[in-house]
Amino acid sequence: MIVKDLVIDGTIEAKIPLTVEEKDLIYSEMLKINIMGDLDTGRELQCAIEPPSFTSWHIQMNGETKEFSYTNFCEYDGDAKNLMDLENYIHELVAAKKAYQELPDLNGGYE
Repeated sequence: MIVKDLVIDGTIEAKIPLTVEEKDLIYSEMLKINIMGDLDTGRELQCAIEPPSFTSWHIQMNGETKEFSYTNFCEYDGDAKNLMDLENYIHELVAAKKAYQELPDLNGGYE
């Protein structure tokens, strides 16, 4: 499930399926950063940025479930950088899909 911010027009949710190969690639990236381990997202590095960004993860892997979330980071290093890289990687996979490209365009912008 993805949620796309349309700015003035609110948000839209869409189920965009991934192929088994894409899921395997994401799984491999998750293993590289030990996403099920104790991540140090540098809470002290979080800060207020406009527009605010919120990321929420719900992961089920090998019989375990892990949930965590965070807001913007002022600096990206260590686990925070790894999570942002993973998020960007997944976004690139999803954004390349026809179903994503058919979603409405943004209306407006943030200052």
